[in-house]
Amino acid sequence: MGEKQNQGNASPLTMAQLERLAHEYQTVFDGTQDATFLIEVIDRNTFRFLRNNRYHQEATGLSPEDLQGKTPEEMLGAELGRKVTLNYTRCIDEGRPVSYEELLPLPAGEKIWHTILTPVKDRGTWYIVGSSRDITKEKLALKALQESEEKYRRLFETMSQGVIYQEANGTISSVNLAAERILELDFKQMRGTTSSDPLWKMFDENGNAIPGSEHPSMIALRTGKKYGPTIRALSIPGKKTRIWLSVVAIPLFEPGEKKPARVYVTFDDITELRQAEENFHRSVAESPFGIRIVNKSG
Repeated sequence: MGEKQNQGNASPLTMAQLERLAHEYQTVFDGTQDATFLIEVIDRNTFRFLRNNRYHQEATGLSPEDLQGKTPEEMLGAELGRKVTLNYTRCIDEGRPVSYEELLPLPAGEKIWHTILTPVKDRGTWYIVGSSRDITKEKLALKALQESEEKYRRLFETMSQGVIYQEANGTISSVNLAAERILELDFKQMRGTTSSDPLWKMFDENGNAIPGSEHPSMIALRTGKKYGPTIRALSIPGKKTRIWLSVVAIPLFEPGEKKPARVYVTFDDITELRQAEENFHRSVAESPFGIRIVNKSG
């Protein structure tokens, strides 16, 4: 019975063991790649920083002496400190981890942080363990991407050339305003159709019908190469005359892929030019006078 009792009682830790554990905890605390800090909860509206790890010190420019024992208001000023305190209060009130993004001007510079706060209670005292990751570069890159996308979206919508995007299976996924104007169709009528759809009756310069599989977009998808510029006519159901177009189809690839993921087709409306040429040649053919056409060299 005495042996079982000894097994059930934990032996007190020696000073050497306590020092070893403290060293291990410090190694983990300093070794994490997140900016970690510890806060003591005085009450639901008052918080004091206790310590920060090495990465936090490097990323923020704040030494342990800079923040130890200070409140957010003392560290960051009344206005910004109050905003930070509200997050700490929310963490304690909800009694669970909370996460958010914040912009903080610190000695190492103004940075955007993604912060996770975790409430911890130890022997009747509440603490908050904070872990922050510097996401400034990610946010700036995202902002630059969004601005670039917006720039190209405006170009896409305002350019005079018609543009149509088709996916790898040939279905139309996007068109610009010029394409709607030139073709006299709205996107709803074009979306989801393919080159083989009866909507797209295409002809070459000699008036020969071209099957959907041989439309410029489908050739570009099949070969993986740019096709055009080439002259094509479209006979849209319900339209009295054909629309003549100068067409270029360019395949688009995903990184590392050999087959196109989609294709975009640009086209200019040359119907008036084509009609003018036809009228001219008709006038020459029907003229009762002999007409000779020469170039500059005679």
